[in-house]
Amino acid sequence: MLAIVAMTVSVFIIEKKQSDRMSGRNKPETYSEIFNTNLPSDYTVTVADEEEFNQKIIVLLQKDYSEIGGYTESGDAKLLPLLNKDEKIAKATTDMKFLKDYYPEGYYLVVNSVLKTPEKEQQFPNFYRRSMGEENRANILVHELSHISIIVNASKYDIFGYLIEDKFVNFNKLTNTPKGDELLKYISESTSLDDKYLKENKQDIYTTFDEIVAYTKSVRVTRAFAYKNKATIDEDSTQGLSRQLYFLSLHLKNIKENHPDRWGNLKKEKGFVYIMTRQISIAKTEIQVAKDEGVWGSTGTDFAGSIDKNLSWFNENQALFDELFTATGIGSMNNLQNITQQELIKLGIKIKKF
Repeated sequence: MLAIVAMTVSVFIIEKKQSDRMSGRNKPETYSEIFNTNLPSDYTVTVADEEEFNQKIIVLLQKDYSEIGGYTESGDAKLLPLLNKDEKIAKATTDMKFLKDYYPEGYYLVVNSVLKTPEKEQQFPNFYRRSMGEENRANILVHELSHISIIVNASKYDIFGYLIEDKFVNFNKLTNTPKGDELLKYISESTSLDDKYLKENKQDIYTTFDEIVAYTKSVRVTRAFAYKNKATIDEDSTQGLSRQLYFLSLHLKNIKENHPDRWGNLKKEKGFVYIMTRQISIAKTEIQVAKDEGVWGSTGTDFAGSIDKNLSWFNENQALFDELFTATGIGSMNNLQNITQQELIKLGIKIKKF
């Protein structure tokens, strides 16, 4: 009984500290780092677009879009109860209100993804096939549509890119990059995330970076949800983001040690190195803010491990990032967050409004 009481008191103290951290703070995006101060984000959704979006998702949710466009459910997801059409629409309405009120970047992403994706490639309905927690559903929705929006935009352009804020950031990429399963030899404390992304999906450096962009958004969803409900922050997304940063550092280690020709080519890729530099900074800021708001960095799970350990392992490979910064000249540029669009173009980067 005493142990139960002590545990209850401990949980109460943790939740109170969390509430104290959250009280009096502005909305979560206030504390996020922006990509470039000369290219401020605008997450405005016009009335006309919002009306079209609302009508479109109702039509989509009333149809059977089972496992379209390459999206398949995992074994665990298939255990969740199926939703009827009315339940789908009700939950989607709730989620969109949450994103619009508490995470405008996420709302903008979802609206524009649905409006710009051809009907046969729509993924939105897949996230409303089954019942799940509100936070998990909003998180998965924003995370996965971040990937899908890249695919939709990449088909329109000749070069690769990422969806950062309200921008599709384009750059030239290398081909035939090493696969993620080559990284497993470096990992001493494995997690389920390693199995999924490295062993099964064999994600290369560009796909890993895509996950860093998406997991950064996932952390923002969890922070926004905690802010709305004055609750503790779910730690999975922050742990996942830190693990993907660790993967990124291992990609550099593997490329340099085992693929010297690729390493030589990577040292010439100014556009990717600049974008990588900025997004790493943004991701680290997001992790720190999540920790400030109550996420524990020292505890880890089988999902993605300890945040602090992942970042420590990332830092062990910092010299590799520094070598790229020096080789490309990015390291000698002043205030990377403030460079002009003309300077970005010189680096081989093109930015289009999403």
